[in-house]
Amino acid sequence: MAIKAAFVAALVAGAMIMIAVSPPPLLLSASAQSLEDRLYFYPQVPTEKSPVTAKVSLTTPTPCYKVEMQDFEKSGNVISINVKVTPPAQDTVCAQVLKSHLLEQDIGTLKAGAYTARLYVNGEEKATTRLYVTERDVAVLSAGTYVDYQGDANLIGEVQNTGSAPLERVAVDINFFQGDSLFQEERVYTTMGTLMPNMTSGFSLLLGGNGDLRNKEYSVRVTAYDNAPAKQHALQLVVEPEPGNGVISGTVYNNSIERNATQVKIACVVYDAQGSAVDSVFDYSKPGTIAPGKSAGFTIQSNHDVGNNFTASCNSESVEFATGAVQVVPEFPAATLALAGSLAGLAILAHRFRDKL
Repeated sequence: MAIKAAFVAALVAGAMIMIAVSPPPLLLSASAQSLEDRLYFYPQVPTEKSPVTAKVSLTTPTPCYKVEMQDFEKSGNVISINVKVTPPAQDTVCAQVLKSHLLEQDIGTLKAGAYTARLYVNGEEKATTRLYVTERDVAVLSAGTYVDYQGDANLIGEVQNTGSAPLERVAVDINFFQGDSLFQEERVYTTMGTLMPNMTSGFSLLLGGNGDLRNKEYSVRVTAYDNAPAKQHALQLVVEPEPGNGVISGTVYNNSIERNATQVKIACVVYDAQGSAVDSVFDYSKPGTIAPGKSAGFTIQSNHDVGNNFTASCNSESVEFATGAVQVVPEFPAATLALAGSLAGLAILAHRFRDKL
């Protein structure tokens, strides 16, 4: 009871996030923040054209606590977000289980630069993270790591073209750090050859069994790409994930009236139940060439066990054509989620990212 009382007192005064400009570089920790107090952003590395959302998770001792977003102020380079936590009345009867709260605050667009964000609970700093806003046209929506069925580690993620022109040879630069020192530099290219405006693509870097990289902090940025010829939006993608098997299947339609679609590629980024990018996969339609007005199916297997509850963000292209819209299946739900668990156990936080920009 003494532990619970102390936890209650720490939450009553509320929480505040302070976001202020600070020097680069952006470092994404290889280990997750505490599930009880967590602060993160979507996109993970936005552009100046990306609407930015700050997300805060807090855990209360019982479901009877009231947790609400309060006033939002933006003054120059400082953003303050207040969360009010109100305990139940003294004589309230409530189930003795933890409840996790996920709150969102739309920040809007930000100027290019490096930002530091800190989460305070009752005046005490509980979590900190950094946000880098790039002046380029490609945002990093999410990045993460997983271990595949062969036991090799992989770093994967999803990027988006927020500009107005098609892009190709989109390079994703990944820097690994040991403390404050640069440890190793890697470059990979997006799975999609052409990134049309507002469209997304996954990327993947095999870390293998290299323990030196698996445990390092890293930064992810897109700084190099070329303008590409525009493609007609003649492909239509229908995605049907099979959560129990980690399989993503569906159909690609060629809506052109006169040209074949050749080498039709489907690429998906998989998000788990906590909204983290956990896989980047691709394959080709069968058959690989789709005649005008016809369709072809596809089946893609995940590289590891992604669980029974995942979301797939998919895009497709052929040598000739592009898809008009990214397919996110199933759709990401509303912003605020809450899960309950045993008071004696670890609270489980679930969140999903917002729909594409």
